[in-house]
Amino acid sequence: MNPSATLVVADESHIVELLGWFQTNRDVVSWGGPMFRVPFTPESFAEDCRWRELDSFALIDDGRMVAFGQYYLSYDAVRLARLAVSPGHRRQGYGEILIRELIGQGVKALKVSRACLFVMRDNEPALTLYQKLGFEIADYPPDAEMGDDCYFMTRQL
Repeated sequence: MNPSATLVVADESHIVELLGWFQTNRDVVSWGGPMFRVPFTPESFAEDCRWRELDSFALIDDGRMVAFGQYYLSYDAVRLARLAVSPGHRRQGYGEILIRELIGQGVKALKVSRACLFVMRDNEPALTLYQKLGFEIADYPPDAEMGDDCYFMTRQL
């Protein structure tokens, strides 16, 4: 891992590469949420990940996209969404860099002091990472549409 990995605004080429990171419909729904249409087309994938509507970023290292993530204001917090590390770069620290960078940018842009996210209960690697970064499982927001197979996690900043 290169500590000089850079977070850039995602563009269409990043979205095209990103859709290749998912091998099954379950992978896509686990990453994108229960409203994600599967099977997906390149067009439905781009629409459902809402990359033109949300602040969407690619983490670039040595000229390659190694991670992707989004943030937006939700529950009076920087809500991290659709976090992914490319299959060839997992368990190399890129997820931690991505999350720290997204939170840093989100806090400045949204002027909040808390971060939150949803994670599938069976996604042990992600759950472990989020806990390492100070996120804690919290009560489920009453209006959340993520389903019972997710945890809601928050972190005070």
